[in-house]
Amino acid sequence: MVIRNSKIIFGALCLTWLISCKKWDDYKKYQTGGEIVYPGTIAHPQTYPGAGRVMLSWDPSIDPSVKKYIISWNNGADSLVVNANSHNPADTVTVMIDHLDERTYYFSVYSIDDKGNRSVAEGIQGVKAYGPIYQDGLFNRGYASYVYASDTLSLVWNAPDTINIRTEVDYVDTTGAARTVWLFPEQDTLVIPDWKDSTILYYRSSYIPVRSAIDTFTVGHYDSLELKL
Repeated sequence: MVIRNSKIIFGALCLTWLISCKKWDDYKKYQTGGEIVYPGTIAHPQTYPGAGRVMLSWDPSIDPSVKKYIISWNNGADSLVVNANSHNPADTVTVMIDHLDERTYYFSVYSIDDKGNRSVAEGIQGVKAYGPIYQDGLFNRGYASYVYASDTLSLVWNAPDTINIRTEVDYVDTTGAARTVWLFPEQDTLVIPDWKDSTILYYRSSYIPVRSAIDTFTVGHYDSLELKL
């Protein structure tokens, strides 16, 4: 009785093994060229946001079979093809993607080899394109006070509150000519030795949203200084 039960159990195990092997082997019927090949991926992707655009860069794949890269975004609805002209990791591939709405994007970069095989995706997330919304939120650098002595005007400014690049200051000199000088973020005082007394000064500031930005955004309006001497 024990022997009979053992034969039944052994037979069931063999049948289960055969069924499992058949299921495991089923994937082969979907492969026409043998095992799946994944080309080498890119390395060290970097992002550089701009005005309605972003620049992407990476070290090229060292896989010599890679012929091109495909960049996709908007859940694959948009894409761009880039030729792989180098496999030297010391080189850099740089791609500009234009005509983007002002929002945050997720990019996927695939390597494609000479047989059309596609690599595993290299995801680049949190890439923001900037535009009017960011620009409309900018303000000109704050003016604090002034000193006028010996025909020289010294304007004192507040510290910039974001990534300020420069502030343009327009004035009229003592000959009546229009002049422009620049105030940079590390400066808190701007000295104008030839300002014409009682004329109005106009100024506006420029910023970048992050240190890696490729575009500068300027406040859409000038503020004015009418000094009472």
